[in-house]
Amino acid sequence: MARIIITTTISPEFHKLAKEHGIKWAEAMRQGMAAILAEKGEIQFVNEVTIMKRMNVMRSQLEETSKKYYDLQEQHNKLIETKLKEKGVTIEKDGSNEAKAQA
Repeated sequence: MARIIITTTISPEFHKLAKEHGIKWAEAMRQGMAAILAEKGEIQFVNEVTIMKRMNVMRSQLEETSKKYYDLQEQHNKLIETKLKEKGVTIEKDGSNEAKAQA
């Protein structure tokens, strides 16, 4: 297979870190490309690290969505409670978090 030569510009910080850690630029390019291709769904590049990374992102998204859901549910409950109070309905809450309306 023919090799393709590319030229790129890197920051002095990356250059210093690569030199300190003995990272070869060709290897960095291959690993970086593999990670990006795995994220884009190219199955032959997916590995355990990529899967764990995606799982962590999804877990964070799930936690954020769950929090938003429960915040909206609380807003909804307060709105209903306010409307019932305006109509003269009292709300009694027992220890089980269940509300009982009385007119």
